[in-house]
Amino acid sequence: MSSVKTFLAFILTLLLFAVAPRINKNTSDAGYYDNSAGGFILDHTSAGKFSRSSDPNIEVWATAPNDSIQFNLNLYYRSGGVGDFSQLALTRNPETLDRYSTELPRLGRGEVYEYFVELTSVDDTLTLRLPKELNSNIALLFEGRPSLIVWGAHVGVMFIAAMYAFMALFNVFGLRTSNEKSLKKLSRKVFITGLLMLLGTALIGLFVSHIRFGYYWGGWPLDDNRAQTYMELLILYWLGLTVVFRGTIFGFKPEKNFVSVPGAIALTLVGVLFMIIVYLAGGHFVDIPI
Repeated sequence: MSSVKTFLAFILTLLLFAVAPRINKNTSDAGYYDNSAGGFILDHTSAGKFSRSSDPNIEVWATAPNDSIQFNLNLYYRSGGVGDFSQLALTRNPETLDRYSTELPRLGRGEVYEYFVELTSVDDTLTLRLPKELNSNIALLFEGRPSLIVWGAHVGVMFIAAMYAFMALFNVFGLRTSNEKSLKKLSRKVFITGLLMLLGTALIGLFVSHIRFGYYWGGWPLDDNRAQTYMELLILYWLGLTVVFRGTIFGFKPEKNFVSVPGAIALTLVGVLFMIIVYLAGGHFVDIPI
Protein backbone atom coordinates (compact mmCIF):
# COMPACT_ATOMS: atom_id res chain seq x y z
CA MET A 1 0.00 0.00 0.00
CA SER A 2 2.89 2.33 0.83
CA SER A 3 4.39 1.91 -2.65
CA VAL A 4 1.00 2.68 -4.23
CA LYS A 5 0.73 5.92 -2.24
CA THR A 6 4.27 6.86 -3.23
CA PHE A 7 3.50 6.22 -6.89
CA LEU A 8 0.28 8.26 -6.72
CA ALA A 9 2.13 11.09 -4.99
CA PHE A 10 4.73 11.00 -7.78
CA ILE A 11 2.01 11.18 -10.45
CA LEU A 12 0.24 14.09 -8.73
CA THR A 13 3.53 15.97 -8.40
CA LEU A 14 4.34 15.28 -12.03
CA LEU A 15 0.95 16.70 -13.05
CA LEU A 16 1.48 19.77 -10.86
CA PHE A 17 4.89 20.44 -12.38
CA ALA A 18 3.49 19.90 -15.88
CA VAL A 19 0.50 22.21 -15.46
CA ALA A 20 2.04 25.02 -13.39
CA PRO A 21 4.58 26.26 -16.00
CA ARG A 22 1.80 26.49 -18.60
CA ILE A 23 -0.33 28.57 -16.25
CA ASN A 24 2.72 30.68 -15.42
CA LYS A 25 3.28 31.45 -19.09
CA ASN A 26 -0.36 32.36 -19.60
CA THR A 27 -0.29 34.72 -16.61
CA SER A 28 3.21 36.12 -17.09
CA ASP A 29 4.20 39.64 -18.03
CA ALA A 30 3.99 38.76 -21.72
CA GLY A 31 1.06 40.42 -23.41
CA TYR A 32 -0.61 41.22 -26.69
CA TYR A 33 -1.18 44.85 -27.71
CA ASP A 34 -3.07 46.20 -30.69
CA ASN A 35 -4.49 49.46 -31.97
CA SER A 36 -6.18 50.60 -35.16
CA ALA A 37 -7.55 53.80 -36.70
CA GLY A 38 -7.95 55.33 -40.14
CA GLY A 39 -7.28 52.00 -41.84
CA PHE A 40 -3.94 51.54 -40.02
CA ILE A 41 -3.48 48.42 -37.89
CA LEU A 42 -0.72 48.01 -35.32
CA ASP A 43 -0.03 45.02 -33.05
CA HIS A 44 2.78 43.66 -30.92
CA THR A 45 3.35 40.70 -28.60
CA SER A 46 5.77 41.46 -25.77
CA ALA A 47 8.11 38.81 -24.39
CA GLY A 48 7.84 40.11 -20.82
CA LYS A 49 11.16 38.49 -19.89
CA PHE A 50 14.43 37.99 -21.77
CA SER A 51 17.22 35.63 -20.72
CA ARG A 52 19.36 35.18 -23.82
CA SER A 53 22.85 36.63 -24.19
CA SER A 54 22.00 38.47 -27.43
CA ASP A 55 20.27 41.83 -27.79
CA PRO A 56 16.48 41.51 -27.67
CA ASN A 57 14.71 41.92 -30.99
CA ILE A 58 11.42 43.85 -30.78
CA GLU A 59 8.94 43.01 -33.54
CA VAL A 60 5.83 44.97 -34.46
CA TRP A 61 3.23 44.25 -37.13
CA ALA A 62 1.94 47.34 -38.93
CA THR A 63 -0.26 47.77 -42.00
CA ALA A 64 -1.57 50.84 -43.84
CA PRO A 65 -4.88 51.21 -45.72
CA ASN A 66 -2.95 50.52 -48.94
CA ASP A 67 0.67 49.96 -49.95
CA SER A 68 1.12 53.46 -51.35
CA ILE A 69 0.59 55.18 -47.99
CA GLN A 70 3.76 55.92 -46.06
CA PHE A 71 4.13 56.10 -42.28
CA ASN A 72 6.78 56.34 -39.57
CA LEU A 73 7.15 53.64 -36.93
CA ASN A 74 9.28 54.30 -33.85
CA LEU A 75 10.04 52.62 -30.56
CA TYR A 76 10.65 54.73 -27.46
CA TYR A 77 12.47 53.12 -24.53
CA ARG A 78 14.20 53.81 -21.24
CA SER A 79 15.74 51.67 -18.51
CA GLY A 80 14.93 51.71 -14.83
CA GLY A 81 11.68 53.60 -15.26
CA VAL A 82 13.38 56.98 -14.96
CA GLY A 83 14.71 59.59 -17.35
CA ASP A 84 13.76 60.52 -20.87
CA PHE A 85 12.83 58.00 -23.54
CA SER A 86 15.30 57.24 -26.33
CA GLN A 87 14.03 56.66 -29.85
CA LEU A 88 14.70 53.90 -32.37
CA ALA A 89 13.16 53.55 -35.82
CA LEU A 90 11.59 50.18 -36.60
CA THR A 91 12.54 48.97 -40.06
CA ARG A 92 10.56 46.60 -42.24
CA ASN A 93 11.79 43.07 -42.71
CA PRO A 94 12.47 42.83 -46.48
CA GLU A 95 11.01 39.32 -46.57
CA THR A 96 7.64 40.43 -45.21
CA LEU A 97 5.03 43.06 -45.98
CA ASP A 98 4.03 44.09 -42.50
CA ARG A 99 6.67 43.02 -39.96
CA TYR A 100 8.97 45.68 -38.52
CA SER A 101 11.72 45.25 -35.97
CA THR A 102 14.61 46.81 -34.09
CA GLU A 103 17.09 45.66 -31.46
CA LEU A 104 17.49 47.07 -27.97
CA PRO A 105 20.85 47.01 -26.18
CA ARG A 106 20.85 44.18 -23.67
CA LEU A 107 20.68 45.16 -20.01
CA GLY A 108 22.05 43.36 -16.98
CA ARG A 109 20.14 40.76 -14.98
CA GLY A 110 17.29 42.19 -12.99
CA GLU A 111 17.15 45.40 -15.04
CA VAL A 112 14.02 46.47 -16.89
CA TYR A 113 13.19 48.37 -20.05
CA GLU A 114 10.01 50.39 -20.38
CA TYR A 115 8.98 51.02 -23.96
CA PHE A 116 6.12 51.98 -26.20
CA VAL A 117 5.57 52.06 -29.97
CA GLU A 118 4.16 54.89 -32.05
CA LEU A 119 2.98 54.88 -35.65
CA THR A 120 2.52 58.31 -37.23
CA SER A 121 1.33 59.21 -40.70
CA VAL A 122 3.79 61.24 -42.78
CA ASP A 123 1.59 64.32 -42.48
CA ASP A 124 1.33 63.88 -38.68
CA THR A 125 -2.46 63.81 -38.82
CA LEU A 126 -2.73 60.36 -37.24
CA THR A 127 -0.89 58.66 -34.39
CA LEU A 128 -1.31 55.11 -33.11
CA ARG A 129 0.31 54.06 -29.85
CA LEU A 130 1.04 50.73 -28.20
CA PRO A 131 -0.13 50.45 -25.48
CA LYS A 132 -3.18 52.58 -26.22
CA GLU A 133 -3.14 54.26 -22.80
CA LEU A 134 -0.87 57.31 -22.85
CA ASN A 135 0.61 56.71 -19.40
CA SER A 136 1.16 52.97 -19.90
CA ASN A 137 4.35 51.31 -21.11
CA ILE A 138 5.47 47.77 -21.90
CA ALA A 139 8.02 46.19 -19.56
CA LEU A 140 10.87 43.88 -20.55
CA LEU A 141 12.73 42.23 -17.67
CA PHE A 142 16.23 40.80 -18.21
CA GLU A 143 17.12 37.55 -16.47
CA GLY A 144 20.29 35.55 -16.02
CA ARG A 145 20.24 31.82 -16.71
CA PRO A 146 21.28 29.37 -13.98
CA SER A 147 23.50 26.44 -14.85
CA LEU A 148 21.85 23.12 -15.54
CA ILE A 149 23.24 21.73 -12.26
CA VAL A 150 21.81 24.58 -10.15
CA TRP A 151 18.51 24.42 -12.03
CA GLY A 152 18.30 20.65 -11.60
CA ALA A 153 19.06 20.84 -7.87
CA HIS A 154 16.44 23.54 -7.31
CA VAL A 155 13.68 21.86 -9.32
CA GLY A 156 14.56 18.41 -7.99
CA VAL A 157 14.35 19.42 -4.34
CA MET A 158 11.08 21.31 -4.86
CA PHE A 159 9.67 18.30 -6.74
CA ILE A 160 10.49 15.96 -3.87
CA ALA A 161 9.05 18.48 -1.38
CA ALA A 162 5.75 18.53 -3.26
CA MET A 163 5.80 14.75 -3.49
CA TYR A 164 6.21 14.42 0.29
CA ALA A 165 3.35 16.88 0.78
CA PHE A 166 1.08 14.67 -1.33
CA MET A 167 2.28 11.60 0.61
CA ALA A 168 1.31 13.42 3.82
CA LEU A 169 -2.09 14.01 2.25
CA PHE A 170 -2.55 10.27 1.71
CA ASN A 171 -1.53 9.63 5.33
CA VAL A 172 -4.27 12.04 6.41
CA PHE A 173 -6.91 9.95 4.63
CA GLY A 174 -5.98 6.93 6.75
CA LEU A 175 -5.66 8.84 10.03
CA ARG A 176 -8.65 8.33 12.31
CA THR A 177 -7.26 8.13 15.86
CA SER A 178 -3.98 8.76 17.65
CA ASN A 179 -2.56 5.58 16.17
CA GLU A 180 1.19 5.66 16.79
CA LYS A 181 2.28 4.41 13.38
CA SER A 182 -0.08 6.60 11.34
CA LEU A 183 0.53 9.78 13.34
CA LYS A 184 4.31 9.35 13.26
CA LYS A 185 4.24 8.81 9.49
CA LEU A 186 2.22 11.96 8.97
CA SER A 187 4.40 14.02 11.32
CA ARG A 188 7.63 12.91 9.68
CA LYS A 189 6.36 13.61 6.17
CA VAL A 190 5.29 17.09 7.29
CA PHE A 191 8.75 17.59 8.82
CA ILE A 192 10.55 16.43 5.65
CA THR A 193 8.30 18.60 3.45
CA GLY A 194 9.16 21.70 5.49
CA LEU A 195 12.90 20.98 5.41
CA LEU A 196 12.91 20.31 1.65
CA MET A 197 10.99 23.51 0.93
CA LEU A 198 13.47 25.42 3.08
CA LEU A 199 16.39 23.82 1.25
CA GLY A 200 14.92 24.26 -2.23
CA THR A 201 13.75 27.85 -1.84
CA ALA A 202 15.60 29.56 0.98
CA LEU A 203 18.99 27.98 0.20
CA ILE A 204 19.29 26.74 -3.40
CA GLY A 205 16.56 29.17 -4.45
CA LEU A 206 18.66 32.11 -3.22
CA PHE A 207 21.38 31.26 -5.73
CA VAL A 208 18.80 30.84 -8.51
CA SER A 209 17.34 34.24 -7.64
CA HIS A 210 20.77 35.88 -7.64
CA ILE A 211 21.65 34.38 -11.00
CA ARG A 212 18.31 35.41 -12.54
CA PHE A 213 17.78 38.85 -11.05
CA GLY A 214 21.01 39.95 -9.36
CA TYR A 215 19.59 39.73 -5.83
CA TYR A 216 19.30 36.85 -3.40
CA TRP A 217 15.88 37.66 -2.00
CA GLY A 218 13.21 39.91 -3.45
CA GLY A 219 10.27 38.92 -1.28
CA TRP A 220 8.98 40.43 1.93
CA PRO A 221 10.36 42.36 3.80
CA LEU A 222 13.14 43.36 1.38
CA ASP A 223 11.16 43.89 -1.81
CA ASP A 224 7.88 43.20 -3.58
CA ASN A 225 8.59 39.97 -5.50
CA ARG A 226 5.21 38.33 -4.93
CA ALA A 227 6.32 34.86 -6.05
CA GLN A 228 9.07 34.78 -3.43
CA THR A 229 6.77 36.22 -0.76
CA TYR A 230 4.18 33.50 -1.43
CA MET A 231 6.85 30.82 -1.22
CA GLU A 232 8.15 32.38 2.00
CA LEU A 233 4.68 32.09 3.55
CA LEU A 234 4.40 28.49 2.34
CA ILE A 235 7.73 27.53 3.92
CA LEU A 236 6.77 29.21 7.20
CA TYR A 237 3.47 27.33 7.21
CA TRP A 238 5.07 23.91 6.76
CA LEU A 239 7.85 24.66 9.24
CA GLY A 240 5.13 25.79 11.62
CA LEU A 241 3.44 22.42 11.18
CA THR A 242 6.62 20.68 12.32
CA VAL A 243 6.41 22.67 15.55
CA VAL A 244 2.73 21.78 15.90
CA PHE A 245 3.57 18.07 15.45
CA ARG A 246 6.72 18.20 17.57
CA GLY A 247 5.64 15.40 19.89
CA THR A 248 5.24 12.77 17.17
CA ILE A 249 8.07 13.49 14.72
CA PHE A 250 10.88 11.53 16.39
CA GLY A 251 9.03 9.86 19.24
CA PHE A 252 5.43 9.29 20.19
CA LYS A 253 4.25 11.85 22.70
CA PRO A 254 1.00 13.13 21.17
CA GLU A 255 0.29 15.12 24.32
CA LYS A 256 3.13 17.47 23.30
CA ASN A 257 1.47 18.24 19.98
CA PHE A 258 -0.38 21.53 19.86
CA VAL A 259 -3.38 20.04 18.05
CA SER A 260 -5.55 16.96 18.23
CA VAL A 261 -5.78 14.39 15.43
CA PRO A 262 -8.70 16.22 13.72
CA GLY A 263 -6.66 19.42 13.95
CA ALA A 264 -3.64 17.69 12.40
CA ILE A 265 -5.82 16.47 9.54
CA ALA A 266 -7.25 19.93 8.89
CA LEU A 267 -3.86 21.70 9.04
CA THR A 268 -2.26 19.18 6.67
CA LEU A 269 -5.10 19.52 4.17
CA VAL A 270 -4.75 23.31 4.29
CA GLY A 271 -0.98 22.98 3.80
CA VAL A 272 -1.32 20.82 0.69
CA LEU A 273 -3.97 23.12 -0.78
CA PHE A 274 -1.79 26.15 0.02
CA MET A 275 1.16 24.47 -1.73
CA ILE A 276 -0.86 23.79 -4.89
CA ILE A 277 -2.10 27.39 -5.00
CA VAL A 278 1.41 28.82 -4.54
CA TYR A 279 2.92 26.52 -7.18
CA LEU A 280 0.19 27.53 -9.64
CA ALA A 281 0.39 31.23 -8.77
CA GLY A 282 3.29 31.83 -11.14
CA GLY A 283 6.89 32.99 -11.05
CA HIS A 284 8.42 29.87 -9.49
CA PHE A 285 9.29 27.84 -12.57
CA VAL A 286 12.51 28.60 -14.42
CA ASP A 287 12.92 27.54 -18.05
CA ILE A 288 15.38 24.69 -18.62
CA PRO A 289 18.76 26.41 -19.28
CA ILE A 290 19.65 24.60 -22.50
